[in-house]
Amino acid sequence: MAGLEQLDDEDHPSVPMGRAAEPLDVQPAFLRSLDAGWPRP
Repeated sequence: MAGLEQLDDEDHPSVPMGRAAEPLDVQPAFLRSLDAGWPRP
């Protein structure tokens, strides 16, 4: 099944930034800025 291995990749988003921003009523750029501020383990 092609593409399923991406579900285990933490750097591959399971939901596009624009889709995640819609229900929160924020801009995708705002969510990206939050993601950029968190340190990666």
